Formats: sequence, structure tokens, C-alpha cells
Amino acid sequence: MLQAGPEDSGSTPAANGISRRNILLAAAATAGVGAAVSPVLSQPSSAEAATVVGDQSRVYYPEQFGFKSGDADHTVAMNAFFLALMKTGGHGYLPPGDIRVRSTGFNYDDPAIARQVGSGVPYGFPEVIVEGYGRGVTRLRQISGSTGDAFVVKGKTGTSTGPGANNKARVTLKNFSIFGTSAGRHGIYTRSLLHSRFVDLEISGSGKAGIFAAREVFTAANDEYSYANVIDGLRIINAGSWGYDCDGINAIDVVVRDTEIINCISGGVRIAPTNARFDNVRIIGCGQGNKAGRGFLAIPTTNTASSVSELNINGIRLEGNSALGGYQLELSGGVGATVNGYNIVTSGDKGAHGIGVGVMQLGGIKTARNSLIGRGTMFMGQGSYPSQRAVVVGPDGLDSRVELMALPNDSSATFDDVVANSGVDTVDQFGKPVTTVPWKG
Repeated sequence: MLQAGPEDSGSTPAANGISRRNILLAAAATAGVGAAVSPVLSQPSSAEAATVVGDQSRVYYPEQFGFKSGDADHTVAMNAFFLALMKTGGHGYLPPGDIRVRSTGFNYDDPAIARQVGSGVPYGFPEVIVEGYGRGVTRLRQISGSTGDAFVVKGKTGTSTGPGANNKARVTLKNFSIFGTSAGRHGIYTRSLLHSRFVDLEISGSGKAGIFAAREVFTAANDEYSYANVIDGLRIINAGSWGYDCDGINAIDVVVRDTEIINCISGGVRIAPTNARFDNVRIIGCGQGNKAGRGFLAIPTTNTASSVSELNINGIRLEGNSALGGYQLELSGGVGATVNGYNIVTSGDKGAHGIGVGVMQLGGIKTARNSLIGRGTMFMGQGSYPSQRAVVVGPDGLDSRVELMALPNDSSATFDDVVANSGVDTVDQFGKPVTTVPWKG
């Protein structure tokens, strides 16, 4: 069996005694390519196409499309590589070393990719997997002065989207690093996708968000899905705005686990969640020194037809985010959020509160309702409260339940010392109403 590229175990073709050159020659024959470096794919017969579309044994390499490691700009070759994968699906292997681009990735709005019917056969574009040789080994670098997104994953958009799973991107990216530029936009821009996976990636120095989730259209006729996507083992460093961000128009469904977000200017995570899950996430030094900064911020949508509900956070470390008067974690809108297993370290936060629930006074239906702040720990120094609180329930916090947290630095502190409640129908873990205090803003 041909060992076509790096496996999950970290092995490489070279380690298995197979040179990348020999694999490229074999892959060229498999893919119907006349020469290993030719950027033009021969057209398969209709019978052949029916066999290979979506077949993960279809393998592509950038070298087949004119990629040469010493070139100053690989954008054209990489765009051709990704277009070939969009057409047939399959497995693409990125080389070790630097890949220099202005902007690249998967854009199914490309006219070369035919729009599918709204629903039914063929049930979506063929699946694509792209992987490198590991973080820090395969390095996609945005060229200095570039103003676009470093990497794009975008299905059909607008009126080409349709109501169902068709016309959405289904992409897996894993085992490489992305380096943005200060003039650029997002490290990865996503829109109109589902069942996509972002695994063991590193994103550093993007001009705006590390990952940005857009979902601009949500109607009965057209829905730019952002559903059932998974982020696993991600590291985001030094993003120019948020580490993981969304446009706030319509709700985002995502699972994020084993992820670290560090030193991002505006904050760590900003999301309008629907059935979103965050497990074992660490957010450190994001929005630091900025009262409006947050380690984690759950927001309502501007389209009230898109429901924000059932955010679940299970295991999160927040350290040194926001500033005096701010919050390391805030629930500013939605129904049924649960926060469990939090570990909040106040070092570097300049006196920020731990968790805020319904504190923004957004009005109308944009409230935080039926929230559960479960067991957790806050390392808050003696004498920090009442100016600094572990949990603050504001006037837009409705029907909240707050359990007493562990306070290793002052285990004698009472519930009312560290929890300030100005909400409606707030209870403790025993269902007992929590003392209400005037809202100070």
C-alpha cells in the first residue's frame, strides 16, 4: 500500500524509506497527471470521475501544480492545488518548510465549482483532507503587506447556498502552522461549512482574528451553515483582535477542545453559540489591560430569528484577561449556558471580575437566561473583594443558578462576599434565593 504522506503518528514518507519525489511520481499517475510538476490535470472519463469523486485515496501534492520551495510567492500554485481538491475531493499533503502566500484556501464560490441543487443527491461537495508534517514544520506564511485572509474555507454563499447540507464546504485541516501579517485579516476565515475539522494547527500573528466564523445568511431558502465543526488541539497566539471570533449575525455551532489562546489583543473567544461545546480550553493574557476585553465572551445575535442557546463550557482556565471593571468570562446573551470546572487566575487581570452574567444591559430579548455557573475555582487574593468578585449577575441575568466556588486564597470568604447579584430570580446551589444588591454598572 502506498504510504502517501505523514500519518497521525507523526511518521513521514522519508521515515518509511519512501522519498517525496517517488511519491509525487506515483501520485501523478494516480491522479491522471502527465508530469509531476504540471499544473494541469487531465480530464477523467465520466466513469472514472464517478469512482474517484470524494475518494480519499485520491492524493494531491502542491508540486504537481508548480510549487517550488525556493519561490518567493506560492499563491498561484497553492490555489491550483486547492482547486483540484475541491473538484474531486481527496487527500492533499503539504510539504515541510515555508509556503508563502498572499491568501489561499478553499473557496467554493469559485465559478469553476458548479452549484449543486439545494438538497438531495449528491448531498454536498466531496470531502477534503489537507495535512502537513506538523506544527512548526509545515509553515504557511502570509507574505508581508498582504491584506486578505491567510487561509479561507468557504462554501457557496448568498443565494447560491440553498437550505440544506449541499453547497457547504467539508474540509479537514491538520498538522501545520499559519503565520499572518499585521496588515492582513484573519488567520483562517470560515463561512458556509459543516462537518469540518481543524486539528493540531497553530495560528500566529494574524492581523485580525486567529479564526473567524462568518454566517451572514440564514433564511428558509438559504442558510450558510456553521454546524457540527470541530476545533481540536488548536493554538492561537498574538492575534490582532480576537483569538476565535464570529460575525455575531447568526449563531455558530462548534466543538472546541484541548485548545490554547494566548495574548490576543481584543480577547480570547467571542461567539454567538448554539449547541457549542468548549472542553479543556486555556485562555491567557487576552484583552489584557482593556476593560472591554474578555477571555471568553458569549454574545447574542443581531438576527433574533437565530437562537443562541446551550453553550456548554466544561474545563476552562482563564488567566490575566481583561482589566479592572471587566470580566474574564462573560455571558451576555442566550439561553441555557453552563459553565463547569472553571479555573480563574487573577494574576495580570488588573482586578477584573471572574464571571459576568447578563451585565451588559442590552435590553429587550438580549438577556442571559437560565444560566448555570457550576463548580469552579478562583484564585482571588484576600482583600480583593468586594471590588473584585468571582461572579457578578447583572440586571439582564434571568433565572441564574450560581454554586459556591473554591477560593484557595481565602476559604473563609462567604458567598455574598464574592458573588454580587443584581439579577432576577438568582439562586444558589441549594435553590435558595441569593441576596440582591443594587446594580452599579
